[in-house]
Amino acid sequence: MTESAVKTAKILNILTVILIGLYFLTASVFVIQIRGHFPYQYIGAFTGVPIVVLFIVNRKAQWADWLLTLVFLSILFAALAAGISGMPEAYRKLSVSSAIMAVPLYLITAYLRKSIKENVSLLDFLYFVLKGVCLLQVLWILIQYVFYHALSIDVNEVIFADLLHQEGLVSFYREGFYPAGFTWHGGSIAPLLVLAFVMIKNPFIRLVILAESFLVGSSTAIIGVFAALFMTVLLGLIRKEYNLSAVKELFTKKNIWKPILAGVLLIAAVLVAWRLKLFDIVADRAMYLLARIRDPKLDRSTRIHIRYFTGYPKVFMESTMVQRIFGYGNYSSGYPFQTIFGQYKKMETFVVECDFINLLVSRGIFGFLVYYFFLLKTGINGLKLDSRYLVFIAAVVIQGAGYNVQWQYNAFATSAPDLIPPAATRLTSLLKLMSFNASSAFTIASMVGIPACSVTTS
Repeated sequence: MTESAVKTAKILNILTVILIGLYFLTASVFVIQIRGHFPYQYIGAFTGVPIVVLFIVNRKAQWADWLLTLVFLSILFAALAAGISGMPEAYRKLSVSSAIMAVPLYLITAYLRKSIKENVSLLDFLYFVLKGVCLLQVLWILIQYVFYHALSIDVNEVIFADLLHQEGLVSFYREGFYPAGFTWHGGSIAPLLVLAFVMIKNPFIRLVILAESFLVGSSTAIIGVFAALFMTVLLGLIRKEYNLSAVKELFTKKNIWKPILAGVLLIAAVLVAWRLKLFDIVADRAMYLLARIRDPKLDRSTRIHIRYFTGYPKVFMESTMVQRIFGYGNYSSGYPFQTIFGQYKKMETFVVECDFINLLVSRGIFGFLVYYFFLLKTGINGLKLDSRYLVFIAAVVIQGAGYNVQWQYNAFATSAPDLIPPAATRLTSLLKLMSFNASSAFTIASMVGIPACSVTTS
């Protein structure tokens, strides 16, 4: 390249990294909308521009990992299948638009695959941003809860609705108030709480996350976070990751002040939690969840979710061969349940609230197999370096049995399990490219660089 082209490429790279950082930063913010779209959607579209220009300047296109490319293609195939189907225009339009929305995400993944291999510090930067987002969401949920129960103030309502005049939903009410951070909805924050739990090793913050899983009003959050806790402990014991000598060191004369201070803070936190009725809320949510598990027929939501599984064989039989293989298209998994079972028939569109059935219907057998093979491959490869890869993926998959967390946050994960220096000989770029949902699309960069950064970062 000429000197001018080199300078141009350098400027474009800096701009792209800044935009990707902003993309990660705003990925879980749903309380702000600009003309009906979330900030990260605009940022993602803008980010695609310098990446394409870079491809032109370098005279070489970049591709994501072959498996991620297949995941992306499954979305395109589903959109094509929707386009030639006889579904209502609303469903066809959403399916095609979701494929278009996936293009910038694919470009970002392709760019990161090459850039992280050349500059490992980029991985540290993205990890820092993502961990900061998790901490901010956890802190904001706590602030929401304290302000509402101590002062009867809904801070999201005050800031985003009253001051910023946002017309979308900013808080979650259902027989009471449920703090859900900047996502507004308990189902949307559920996978992020799992992500925060596996990324942040501090035991006190993890304790806060466990409590918040009960506060956000989502059984999916409780199941996911406690599944992550169980697997973290189990894998830690199996892999002998716990350092008992470090625990003994805390109780020496030199460090005895640390457990004493921790005990005082814990007692203070318990007293505050009792004053704000935290234990009552946790008990109520636990009893509600146990009741749903003990007798699913008593809960309408549980009955509907069971019907998604029992109804799929009939959906399969009444679908065309193209729809069976490539799906009805993203956003369109609700269509056959409307036409066959009359579910939510008055709604123009809806999406099945179960990952397994949603992906089987929306992307077909091809998209379903490709996507879950990608998750399996990520978990196995990541486990070789850090058990948190497998913990995160398994917990989110478990959450998906009762909710559609995959389309709740069109997640994008660039994981690099072979990247720890000096053995950076091969880069496996992994994208968790979820389907896109019109009402609450949630893009989160998940598990970026946990192994690479765990060398210096807890």
